[in-house]
Amino acid sequence: DQWESGKTAAQQGLSDIQSAESQLGKLRESKMQIAGLEHQKQIKDLSTETGISIADLNKSTNQAISKSNLAFSGDVGDEKSDMWNRLRTSHGSSKEGIMSNLGQKMGDITSFYEGEKSRLKSEKTKLSREIDLYDEQLGGWFG
Repeated sequence: DQWESGKTAAQQGLSDIQSAESQLGKLRESKMQIAGLEHQKQIKDLSTETGISIADLNKSTNQAISKSNLAFSGDVGDEKSDMWNRLRTSHGSSKEGIMSNLGQKMGDITSFYEGEKSRLKSEKTKLSREIDLYDEQLGGWFG
């Protein structure tokens, strides 16, 4: 009875592992979709932030022009150019950060998936060997 219950437990463990293996791919896909949605939101947020920054930039440039009563003197033109350069640099840096964040999340997901797949494979091998051992012991005991 002890051997049979041990074998039954090992077989149940194998069944659980097979179920976990089938769910692992779905979990990985879900995590990737979530990471993709988060990335899209970050891009949208950056776009919104940049849009606000562009609006602020245009407003401050127009204020500088109206205060100076000049159409586009060298100083106002230089100031506008400097503000646009700062905005572009900030936007580029933020975009790189967002892309880096996505890459890191995808790497983490892949690492988790491969590690879990390997762990399940190892457990499956271990339980299969236990079942074989129980079969040998039961066959020798009753054979």
